[in-house]
Amino acid sequence: MIDPTNKNQITRYDRSYAELEEFALFTMLVQGAPAGRTAKALSDILEEYCVEGSRKHAGPFYQFGYIINHPNLDLAEILNAFGIRFHNQKAERITKFLKCPINLATCTFEELLAMPGWGRTSVNFFLLNSRKNYYGAVLDTHILKYLKANGVK
Repeated sequence: MIDPTNKNQITRYDRSYAELEEFALFTMLVQGAPAGRTAKALSDILEEYCVEGSRKHAGPFYQFGYIINHPNLDLAEILNAFGIRFHNQKAERITKFLKCPINLATCTFEELLAMPGWGRTSVNFFLLNSRKNYYGAVLDTHILKYLKANGVK
């Protein structure tokens, strides 16, 4: 489970590909929500909807793909049940994102920004905390509004 209170859990440059998938899902789910609750919800979803062997081999994207494609499961309802805010929008974005081929280990800022559900803040957050030689700023709308209100252009 990702522990957002532990800097070593957020900023890690040695993630396996499955860990990159989990971190990408966390990045998408944490938008507009408390990090601790989001991390716990994601961990609980991955645990409860664990497809045989997927935790060791296929990874979190496979598990979410299973949920999306299962006729009796609804990702938005599951996200809502686990306390994820804006569950309908996030389910739609994750569903679209998982249909797009992207290599999380090598993708560029521009490639990730073009993906559904990813904005500049999310892309910078993901790359800054998963790539050793990436430099970017994670500025959300609240910080930008504060800076503008205080005369910073």
